[in-house]
Amino acid sequence: MCTQDKFLWLSNPCISRFSLECYQLLQRRRKGIRSMPSNGTGTCFWHYALALSLVIVATSFGGSPTSTNSPVQVLFVAGPDTHGWGQHDHNAGVDLLAKALQDAMAGNVAARIVRETWPSAEDLAWATTCVVYSDGWQRSLLKGPERLDAVEAFMNAGKGVLRIHWATGSDKQDQERHRELFGGNMENGFSVHSTDWRQSFKLAKHPISSGVKPFQLYDECYFHMHWHSGDKTGIADVLTAIPEPGFRTRASSAMANESIKRGDDQTIAWCFDRPAGGRAFSYTGGHYHFNWANDNLRKLMLNAILWTAGGQVPERGLASERPTASHFLEQLGKPKTGGKKNPGWTAEALEGYLDLINRPNTSFHWRPFDRKALPPLPKVKN
Repeated sequence: MCTQDKFLWLSNPCISRFSLECYQLLQRRRKGIRSMPSNGTGTCFWHYALALSLVIVATSFGGSPTSTNSPVQVLFVAGPDTHGWGQHDHNAGVDLLAKALQDAMAGNVAARIVRETWPSAEDLAWATTCVVYSDGWQRSLLKGPERLDAVEAFMNAGKGVLRIHWATGSDKQDQERHRELFGGNMENGFSVHSTDWRQSFKLAKHPISSGVKPFQLYDECYFHMHWHSGDKTGIADVLTAIPEPGFRTRASSAMANESIKRGDDQTIAWCFDRPAGGRAFSYTGGHYHFNWANDNLRKLMLNAILWTAGGQVPERGLASERPTASHFLEQLGKPKTGGKKNPGWTAEALEGYLDLINRPNTSFHWRPFDRKALPPLPKVKN
């Protein structure tokens, strides 16, 4: 049985990047963060906020500010949830990203979520960018000539597509088509997959990395993609990492093994400006649902969504509130957005690990606890 949810956050179409900046300033002000010099009373901040508000009001009544963009319209497509506890939680994952996007952009975004089925022609016509988070290969939602023809037409119209985790790998018969549409493809017998490892990410200078600081995760990030051209024309790396010494995998290829031995930077996330139109972004991580608590990872993904939609990413990026441990556990317990059996995790224990993975040079391997209770972290002595 397929289900479809539609969450619409709409605003006056004349409200543009100015309102987004003002919203972010207000958020920072509420948290006690000063964004610019002040005389101690907040006068400078409020003068700036008032000026932005006046621009917005003028726009609403027919003025001509710098930008009059409509809200970004984002279509999220979630495949069925698979694997064990906290893994391949596509439905809860798109819910989390959609809510984070609304938190970051306020009324400047509208979102729809389509679950476990292919979106309708009306959904594709409505959207300015589409996020696909699903299994791949023979289970791919981006599978077959009819759907890929629709994706090609979608992108030829200047729209964007994002693929997350296994969605970066196509069915065998569609490999060349995926390389042409998205720049690269995760392919069995060519790429490295099905292996957990620690990534210490390097960030390339790109709008998608705006405001993102270097971070570390323990995830099942695929690498050694099959690119559409040998010189990666039109492709820009966004996240790279080098496997640590002693890295071992049984899911690789001779070419990939040689690359690992050389200590090459491995592409984990990339973007692709298609010659025929449209922007693509692919991120090969996303196996472990709880890694979405990493503030830098969420910011990177939200930036990528806005970039693929043709929007201008703010200098500080799109920041969102970190989901709480209670929220994570509640979402995974719902039949529509998880429905997996909790092996004994508590919100109190999980909250400590969500904080842990946001510390510099720190990551956590979730898999050893997918069938047993997560132990509370030892309290740090002062």
